[in-house]
Amino acid sequence: MKSPRSIALDSNVLTLFIVGLYNRNAISKHRRLKAYEASHFDKLVALIESFDYLVTTPQSLAEVSNLLDFDKQSARHTMGLLKGLLQGASSQDEIHEQLFPSRLIVEEESYMWLGLADASFVQLAKRGVPVITADARLFARLIAFNSQCVNFITYAFS
Repeated sequence: MKSPRSIALDSNVLTLFIVGLYNRNAISKHRRLKAYEASHFDKLVALIESFDYLVTTPQSLAEVSNLLDFDKQSARHTMGLLKGLLQGASSQDEIHEQLFPSRLIVEEESYMWLGLADASFVQLAKRGVPVITADARLFARLIAFNSQCVNFITYAFS
C-alpha cells in the first residue's frame, strides 16, 4: 500500500486556496491576493490534486484566519470553509495540523528573518513535507532542506 503524500501551503497560498474555493471572483478583490487571478487558483488546484492531503501549522492557521477576514460576508463563508477543512468535512478535503512548539521554532536560524509562521514551514520541510510558498525568502530556506518545495510565484506566473 502506498503511503499518503502530503503537501503544505504557506499562509498566503492557503488563503488563495480557501478564497478560491469560496468564490473564484473574490480572489482579485481580496486585499492580500491582488497579485492573483482565478487562473492562479486553477494552477494551485492542479498542483495539489496529486497529493492526499494538506498539512499546516497552528502558527500559519493564526495568520490565515486573520487574512480571511477581508469583508464580513465573505469572512463568514471562508472561515466556515477553513473550519470544515480542519474538521475533515470529507477525507479528501482535509487539512492535517502539525504541531511544533514555538520554543522549537524559534531555535530555527531563519526565525529571526522569517518570523514564527514561516519558520514553522521550515520544520515541515526538514521532515520531508514539500511546501508551496509565494515568499522568495522562505523558498530559499525551504529548498535547502527539501528539493520538492515549490516557488508558487514562478509556477503560477509561468
